[in-house]
Amino acid sequence: METTRVYIAAPLFSQKQKDVIFEIYDFLITSSEFECFSPWHASQEIWKGRAPADCTSMERAKVVSGNANNIDWADILLAWVGGTDNGKTDTGVVWEMGYAHKAGTPILAFIHPDDQRREMNLMLSETVDGVVYSMEDMHDALLGFHDHRYVPKKYSLRELPTESAAIATA
Repeated sequence: METTRVYIAAPLFSQKQKDVIFEIYDFLITSSEFECFSPWHASQEIWKGRAPADCTSMERAKVVSGNANNIDWADILLAWVGGTDNGKTDTGVVWEMGYAHKAGTPILAFIHPDDQRREMNLMLSETVDGVVYSMEDMHDALLGFHDHRYVPKKYSLRELPTESAAIATA
């Protein structure tokens, strides 16, 4: 069976953020339907416990080019758009979404039930192919995408739902 390649775009600074991403990552790597790229997991070999500012320009460039190459590799980009403590979308996630959109990679936006941010601005809402509001819906949408059952539903800025029924299945 062919696998679906998923790139996880997410803020990874606080322990709460890492816990959510580890849950998503663990689901993906333990499922035979998916291959997964997590920038945080991949960059640990380069950072070696250092902050990006403490790394060389060559090391930082390697991370950026590795992320771009893996967005090109991915079948779908899963973007956690509400995961910061201040309720804003992380600028790195915004960059990854823009790169994926330009590359033609489908984007599934994820808004965690605990996120302060429950909606997206115009530029993000017009970039994504679908929105999910819970881990369960995210799992279902990714499995549906893998099985070619998931039909992305685009939401305009005014149509963003407030309930968790934000995935469409055929």
